[in-house]
Formats: sequence, C-alpha cells, structure tokens
Amino acid sequence: MTRGQRLLGALAAAGVLALAVSARRRQAPRAVLAAVDAQAFAGLTGRAPAASGPLWDRLKAMGVSAAILREDSLADLAAESRVLFFSRAEVAKWRAAGLVAPGSPLRGGALWTKDPKALSRAADALAARGVDFSTASAGGGRALILPLGVDLARVPSGFDPETVAALSSSELLPIAASTGPLASVAGQSLWLRTLSVDARPGEVLRAALGRPLRLHELQPHEHQGP
Repeated sequence: MTRGQRLLGALAAAGVLALAVSARRRQAPRAVLAAVDAQAFAGLTGRAPAASGPLWDRLKAMGVSAAILREDSLADLAAESRVLFFSRAEVAKWRAAGLVAPGSPLRGGALWTKDPKALSRAADALAARGVDFSTASAGGGRALILPLGVDLARVPSGFDPETVAALSSSELLPIAASTGPLASVAGQSLWLRTLSVDARPGEVLRAALGRPLRLHELQPHEHQGP
C-alpha cells in the first residue's frame, strides 16, 4: 500500500468516527473527541508536523478535533540538529588535532546553536530540571556547558512551538500524549481509546458510543490499543 493510499484510509476512518460521535451526541450530552497522532500522520506525507498544514486542515474538515503530541527531550532537539551536542571525547580529539583554538570557550558536554529560540528552549529545559549549567559565546553562536552525568534523553524540552502553531492555525486542539488510560484535555480527564485506521465499522461505533468521556486516538497503521 502506498503512502497516499494509507493517508486516504486514515482520512476515511476519521470521517467514520466523526459521524458516529455526531449521531450519539443527538441522544445524550457527551464529551467525545476524535484525535490523531500528529507525528504518525505527518509521517504519511513525508513532512514534519510543523509543515503539514494542508493535512491538518483536511482532517479538521472531516471532523477530527485534536492532535496528540509527544513531548520532545533535549536528545530529540540534538538529533534534529536544532542544537548541536559536543561530547567530551569529541572535543578532546579536536583539541588534540588542533581544530579547536586553545582560547576557545567550547568545552566537552556542551549544547551549541546560533538560533536564539532553540537556545532559550534548551536553557529553560535545563533550568526546569534543576541542571546547573553555564553559558559561553563560541563560533558565532552560544554554548550551554553542562555538568558531568546529564542525560539529554531525560531532560524534557516541551512541545515544538512551530507544530503547536500549525495545529492551532488549523483549529485542532494540541493534546499532550498520555502514558496511562486517561488523558487531560482542558482540565477534564478523558478515557483514552486507541484505534487503527483499518478498524471495522462496528469497532469504531462501539468505541464512540462507549464511555461518555472519551478521547479516540487514530493511528495510521495497525495498532493494538487498550
């Protein structure tokens, strides 16, 4: 199956779920939201979530209400090159080869970037985690010098502002992913139900007509949800 076919299947499933929810709402007041996994659906287009505006617009038009986001870590920012991470071994090797000037403030265990927004996001993440770091100017950018033992994968850095802006522009509600059976939406706890886009119509209806406070997360691939 091509990416385009999978995407069309995802859009069709979203429409079925929206119709099921609408039918039930005429019988009794409920709180039921149809949501998509932002990263997974954006992946079908070959684009990042922040650059998938037309996709979010189409999903909104078909009745999807929200998009579920997973929080980034500093390791994610480094993997995406939003900030560059210099390990101690790497800098030591470069110094030995004469590639780092003796007077350079760049040290091993540092995050470096020329982007003020990325720098601010990384600094805020470290401060929120209680990490004692220092800053220095280096190579036309700024570096955050970290103490020994900091695991970037364990330092949450919030959600990508550009992705949140793209979703909000399409009038989709950005929702933080939950690792438990409940998700918090606007201060209200909703039971999370995960459905594959190839779920049978009966399964979709049972999910939509089940618990009165429900968040339905659609996955664009086969998924064994709770």
